[in-house]
Amino acid sequence: MLPVQPAAVAQANSRPGVVQITGRVTDASGRSLSDLQVVLEASHRSFDFSTLTRVERGQTRRTTRTDARGEFSLRWYPNDYFNQFDLKIGMTVRVPDGDQFYTLEQRSLDGLQLEEGPLAVDVTVADTSFLLRYRSFVAGLDSEDEHKVYSEMGIPAKIDRIALATHEEVTWWYFEAGKAFRFKNGGLAEVSRFEPVEPFGEESDPQ
Repeated sequence: MLPVQPAAVAQANSRPGVVQITGRVTDASGRSLSDLQVVLEASHRSFDFSTLTRVERGQTRRTTRTDARGEFSLRWYPNDYFNQFDLKIGMTVRVPDGDQFYTLEQRSLDGLQLEEGPLAVDVTVADTSFLLRYRSFVAGLDSEDEHKVYSEMGIPAKIDRIALATHEEVTWWYFEAGKAFRFKNGGLAEVSRFEPVEPFGEESDPQ
């Protein structure tokens, strides 16, 4: 007899009804945070006696975005198979390997009964520094060369700016990739390569 797969178990344990999960995402000052991704991750957590560890299986996701008022709404259909629930607030960022989900805040919904009916979950993002830097950086991309490098490499770990009499020089540092891109008035002037290194503390944050 073939073993029952997690998806089959989840389907067998599904129950009629729907949970409407709503909420609002704000910063520490209570300001609404719009256009952020809201991801509900559900999985089945159990104890594996062969490895003596807890394992998660059958993970599934429901996603939506916050609107202009920071509000969101998504649906979850009750299922007795799932016993681990996490609500993640984040954004998709560009990195050298492609796009990556960056979690700004996470709330565990364990202990909250995901039964039929509404469920209100408001989330405060305590630290919005990365969000603000990232959005400011993307909004400031002016030239075709800047857009091209960003598309290939993502947000740099550090940015140096030098204002000269005739032009401005800007260098984007990608320490872990071992590359630095120098721009003159937005045009790519030089690509330097060096031994990849780990970012240096606060200097790893784009200026």
